[in-house]
Amino acid sequence: MLSTRRVFFASALILVSSSEVTAQQTARWRWSLAGGPSIAFRNGRFVPQSDGDRSSFQLSKPIIRGAEDGVFNAMLGASRSLAGSALITRVELLYNRAVSSPRPSNACPPPPFICMSDISRPALRDETFAADLGLEWDALPSRAWSPYLLTTLGVMNSRLGWSRDSTSRHVDENKSTYGAFAGVGAGVRHRIGKHEYFMEYRRHHTWYSLYGSTSVPFSIGFRF
Repeated sequence: MLSTRRVFFASALILVSSSEVTAQQTARWRWSLAGGPSIAFRNGRFVPQSDGDRSSFQLSKPIIRGAEDGVFNAMLGASRSLAGSALITRVELLYNRAVSSPRPSNACPPPPFICMSDISRPALRDETFAADLGLEWDALPSRAWSPYLLTTLGVMNSRLGWSRDSTSRHVDENKSTYGAFAGVGAGVRHRIGKHEYFMEYRRHHTWYSLYGSTSVPFSIGFRF
């Protein structure tokens, strides 16, 4: 009987210890890497020819908008689950790149016609560097796989590059701006062993202090 009790208590101790280890592993910070293609939406925010003055247009000083073609995005992040909930805290560094082919500005009709979008041309290079804090909500937190929703808020550096020669691909002019952004997204994740694999789609909204295109990244990544 004594040996049976010892076995029982030893088994119970092992189970409790295993549960505590599992909980600690779940609660620890985990690294994430992701990347994939992105879509660029022109947002109508133009780089002025000079310090905020758009009243006089000169062909030597073109008005530039965000790039037209998304290329790729990349993400490095850390995440940690919130005990007793289906929420996961995410801290991330993001990069997005878009490009355009050289394009001369179109001719603008004389006043009183307004054609700012016609005389502007897309940037040859449109990059964003961002840092954000987000919350992920898992619909099925106890399952190996689960769809999830994501909300983020952060700061962004937008960098546009273009050429004074509208037919050249060589970037010789740059504009850098800083501002805040918010994002929403959705994805699905699948846990295999100690790793998680996920696919997610995001939409970023930037405020008016940022020039450039609005990015819509699609990412495939893993968490370890």
